[in-house]
Amino acid sequence: MLVVERHRGKAGLLQALPLRRLVFIEQEGYMDTGSPFLEDEHDRAQNTFHVLIRRDAELAGAVRFTLDLGRGTAADKHFDFRPYLPAGAVVAAGGQLCIDRRHRGGCGVYTRMMSCFYFWLTSQGVTHVKGVINPVIASLFESAGYHFLSEPFQSPHSNLPCIAVLLDMDDLPVTSKEFTARHSRRHEEESSCRIFMAENENLSSTDCPGLHSIFVVSGRANLRKTEGSNTVTDSVQLHLNHSASALDSTWSLQAITEFEAVAFTKRVIPS
Repeated sequence: MLVVERHRGKAGLLQALPLRRLVFIEQEGYMDTGSPFLEDEHDRAQNTFHVLIRRDAELAGAVRFTLDLGRGTAADKHFDFRPYLPAGAVVAAGGQLCIDRRHRGGCGVYTRMMSCFYFWLTSQGVTHVKGVINPVIASLFESAGYHFLSEPFQSPHSNLPCIAVLLDMDDLPVTSKEFTARHSRRHEEESSCRIFMAENENLSSTDCPGLHSIFVVSGRANLRKTEGSNTVTDSVQLHLNHSASALDSTWSLQAITEFEAVAFTKRVIPS
């Protein structure tokens, strides 16, 4: 099971930082211990959001985006993007992408995390995403629709190899746009996360004890509770606690098909 969360500022940094150390220092050797580039002032800012993905409850990946409010972003320290941005663009800077080596490959960690990343950018009205990337992973960004604004160069700020890239959100692949369309059907809350289950995977009350409710985005699952079981499907809202229609404390879900849902840790505002 994959769970994707979004956390603002310092709260997200505290969770992402140990993973950055693991990936950038221990696994990839991309940075040295004590590198000043593991974190920066933008990580704690209220216009920065950290997107985290957990695989079977273990933190597997992270990426961040900073809404450009006109005061500069981390990406602007490496490259001047201004000549490439159209008038009226609503811009965010992406960065600090890291995936634990143990969770790479065909398990869906990168795909699901980045789908949510672009969905949440869209929900903020962002039209363009700028960033500087490691040339080693350039193919990932090319396939996502980014335009390369430079050849690989040594950043004068970090002294690390990088490529400047820019994404027009209209150029995202069809699969990303379809994901955003599906998930846009539900009112967005900062207290929400996204849950993804493969066929026959399970979610129970003990896995996520703080959940208030779940909204089924797509797929089918078998809901089990004390008085019996039934199948739930698209656009169904399941109240888990603090409600007259709440499920009992022993509820569980088993995915019948690939299953996507929004999970809420606070009372949901109706759409």
